[in-house]
Amino acid sequence: MVRRSRCGRAFVGPWDGGSDDATIETTQRELLADKLPDTANLALGALVFGQFLAASFSIALLILGMALWTLILSVALHFAEDV
Repeated sequence: MVRRSRCGRAFVGPWDGGSDDATIETTQRELLADKLPDTANLALGALVFGQFLAASFSIALLILGMALWTLILSVALHFAEDV
């Protein structure tokens, strides 16, 4: 069964008897494990190393950048475990 929203978009979900939406295929896991470290490095570069180009330096942005880098890399490693 396909449900439609007010704007006409079709939504397919667990009510249609198909597979669970939370499952991720192996190819999707491989892609996430490959591309998430690039995203982590982009966040680190923007929030940490980008400050050296700016006129001011913020410890909060430094900590945020390092935390995002760690979080995104740990998610990437989680996806890489099962591949």
